Amino acid sequence: MRTRTEADAKAFVAEKHAEQENALHTGTGTLILTGVVVLLVAAAALYSWLG
Repeated sequence: MRTRTEADAKAFVAEKHAEQENALHTGTGTLILTGVVVLLVAAAALYSWLG
């Protein structure tokens, strides 16, 4: 078992921070995609209802 150096610790923290940022952006993209799908479904339903 090796001991962790300060550089290792900093790299680990930086990697975890990058993962969190990436997860946040993925969540935003999913939210936008879901919104677009909901709008398309609503538009199709309205079109068929009026048509």
